[in-house]
Amino acid sequence: MRYQQLMNGLERWGLPCRVMTYGNGKLVVLQRGARMLGVYPDADDDNVLWTSPALLASAAQTAPFAAASAWNTGGDRTWISPEFEYNIADVTDMWNTYAVQETVDPGDYRFTRSDADATSLAQVAAPQSYYTGVPHPLEIAKTFRPIPDPLLPLKDKAGSVIDPASYAYIGYESATRCRCTDPEQRAPVSIWQLAQLPAGGQMLVPTYGKAPVSRFFGAENSPRIAIEPGHVRFTIDARESFKASIKAPYVTGRMGYYRPLGPERSTLFVRQFTVRPSAAYGDAFYPNLDDPGHCVQVYNDDGTLGDFGEMEYHSPLLGSFGGPMLEDTNETFAYAGAADTIERIRRLLLGG
Repeated sequence: MRYQQLMNGLERWGLPCRVMTYGNGKLVVLQRGARMLGVYPDADDDNVLWTSPALLASAAQTAPFAAASAWNTGGDRTWISPEFEYNIADVTDMWNTYAVQETVDPGDYRFTRSDADATSLAQVAAPQSYYTGVPHPLEIAKTFRPIPDPLLPLKDKAGSVIDPASYAYIGYESATRCRCTDPEQRAPVSIWQLAQLPAGGQMLVPTYGKAPVSRFFGAENSPRIAIEPGHVRFTIDARESFKASIKAPYVTGRMGYYRPLGPERSTLFVRQFTVRPSAAYGDAFYPNLDDPGHCVQVYNDDGTLGDFGEMEYHSPLLGSFGGPMLEDTNETFAYAGAADTIERIRRLLLGG
């Protein structure tokens, strides 16, 4: 979806957003769900993130969706985990009791800052922790900031290995703070970051060695998952529903998504995040709820929810590392340009 199409759609919906500009790139932050909805290294290219095609429909067609609490607008979002605590009312009947709690997404976020340097949002939520069986009162705040191209110092030192004029770039930092407002609360909670990306590309997760990959659901031997020494590669085609997970000790803290736009142009979405192998990671999947420690996950939809895949990671559990507040910060670098240039950048940042 092109930048102007997205902005026209949000105007038709009547949904507040904020736009940050960095160089020739643009970032669109949606108030609903506190999402980074648009990432445009160049406004003439498609959005690097997936967005719901409902945004392109007429105002009359989008009105029911806009008025509802449906979460699937697309973009880069924050949920809370473990998934079995907050999204599954009955772990023995997952597919019939799975639902995103409205207090989490879209929630009731409001802008608290909006200027050229940063956009911030916050809300108070009280999601039910189903497995533990108690509500979990939380304050959640998010801040997005444009950030410079990480390749620039490399080009300086190496004599302009990749000409900055040969590609378009936009990047952002996403900082999330989550605080429990009840000091007696004992339900587990962690920050869960999920970026929806349009199908038609390859997800690359660098790893330490040949990492074991857990299939949460989907085919055990899917041809769309290739495990190799030093990385795991996922084909995102929206034709087979699967979710795969990698535990924290094997994760390097970087992953990316490479997607051709045509024979001569491609995009690259790279995420840098913090991994603490000695901390407690709480996410697990039924029936193996006694097997936590999962950090990075990749989801491929089968077209039911949309033509997208997801790049996901979890923070450590609240209290397992540090004080009473969860804080998670990641950096995202997005590139668009000639296919051979983007491939060189992919190898530089991700290897493989």
